[in-house]
Amino acid sequence: LTTVVGLGPAVVSGSHVKAIDSGTLTGGPTVRITLDVSGATALSNATAEMATKSAPENLLAVVTHGRVQTAPQIGDQITGGVFDLTGFATLDDARAAAALFGG
Repeated sequence: LTTVVGLGPAVVSGSHVKAIDSGTLTGGPTVRITLDVSGATALSNATAEMATKSAPENLLAVVTHGRVQTAPQIGDQITGGVFDLTGFATLDDARAAAALFGG
């Protein structure tokens, strides 16, 4: 089954990314993305609104190389400029994703 969803404007871009790390950060293989102040503010504002909506309006697409790599549902506002992507089967999968994201 394929789901097609239109993307809205970018909330943050690669220029807002300060760091991308991978490891076992939240009890499983994780990619942690840290944003600069401008990116953190933009993400916080966008996810505050998204958290009040249901799918597909609450999906946050992470796009690299012209492709949606993941699109987690946002249930809570993301504050502080740091967010974790989880659900990777292995640490190697998380490391590969981090490398794809630019880390």
